[in-house]
Amino acid sequence: MDDVNFYVHGVPKGHDIWGIEQDRDYLKSFYTARSTDEIRLDVLRGKSFYTYIRGTNVSGFDDRKGSYLGLTISFDSVFCTDTESLCRLFEIVFERLIVGTILNEHNGNYRYSVSTFSSKTKELEKVKTVLFRELEQFNDDFESIDNSFVALPSKQPTYYNLLDVDSPSFFSTLKRTLKICISNDYTTRDNYIVSLKNQLDSMKTENNKLADENRTLKVQVAELSKLKEQIESLSAENKKLRQDNALLQGKNADLLRDIEKYKPKQAPVPTIDDPETEQIPYKEKRVDKNNKIMKNKSNNKKNKQNPNKSKHKKKKK
Repeated sequence: MDDVNFYVHGVPKGHDIWGIEQDRDYLKSFYTARSTDEIRLDVLRGKSFYTYIRGTNVSGFDDRKGSYLGLTISFDSVFCTDTESLCRLFEIVFERLIVGTILNEHNGNYRYSVSTFSSKTKELEKVKTVLFRELEQFNDDFESIDNSFVALPSKQPTYYNLLDVDSPSFFSTLKRTLKICISNDYTTRDNYIVSLKNQLDSMKTENNKLADENRTLKVQVAELSKLKEQIESLSAENKKLRQDNALLQGKNADLLRDIEKYKPKQAPVPTIDDPETEQIPYKEKRVDKNNKIMKNKSNNKKNKQNPNKSKHKKKKK
């Protein structure tokens, strides 16, 4: 098959690529890619790239963890319309020709048996020959990459389960994103639809709940707004009354001071114990604290001095 290239790349002991020099910049991007097991489809610069990736449970030649192995086929100007068969071909080549040649497997874990791919050039040429021979059966399963392949601003890949590839939506997605990741571990379209429906039902329930809460909050807001208006009104009225009260108290104090100015001055009322009471005329009657009439002190003194005189007067009568 013309215009087809095959590459092997990974990290046996440092990043390494086996194959022609073309497209090496693209292949280097896998060195920093996330580790997973999948088949990645990219449309780039008028070519389609199909890469089988083993990115989990792979260690390097020195047993360093975090390695990966990639098998890439590139087609110039065309893309494959039988993606499922191509993915299964990759799986067969990996299990039958790569494991035991480049990788050793033990309990689901893989470790590189070589430090460079060039040390296994003969074996890799055999893999390439077998792969190209099998691709001869795909002659009617290719279409041209035309101007309908236009990527959207987002360059994020779309994930497909192997059961859902080659559908109209699959190729429509490829033309819009130019990048698709395929794996049996990814959710199928049917399950994805069911999941979306469940999310939709959940969102509807949540929206209904939020709508009820919003109605309740609107009522509370209206009530609080009304109370706020009443409080503001009463506060303004209270402030006015306080001002009026202060003004009236000031006027009241001024009037009391004015009244004090015109009040007649009164002489102090003498008390019984006051020495000055001796100057009060002797005939003046005084009242004690029991409201009894008291005789003048001077009178009492005279009576004490002339007791016989008083008695004499009584006898004469």
